[in-house]
Amino acid sequence: MKHKMEQLINKSYQAIVDRGLITSTTKKTEFVNKLKEEVFECEMALLNHDKDNYIEELTDVATVAIMQLTNLGCNFIDEFEKCVLKNEQRAKDVRKHI
Repeated sequence: MKHKMEQLINKSYQAIVDRGLITSTTKKTEFVNKLKEEVFECEMALLNHDKDNYIEELTDVATVAIMQLTNLGCNFIDEFEKCVLKNEQRAKDVRKHI
């Protein structure tokens, strides 16, 4: 599964580069602005009770974030795994204090 996800990420990144939307001069702020745009579109779909469009826009938000990580030379799957482990540890810590 990891291999397939890496392939999808690489294919997506290359397609976006091929479209000229990511170049060697793309700034981090441009990714952040695109994230803001996609989050706004997500919010509009939510307000319009358009579940299908909401799901599509959430996917766009995730895609922009993953493309930023890829552009930074990071592996999203590895970073996500770290995040999961961190959240699991936090859940264990919370349970200890209950």
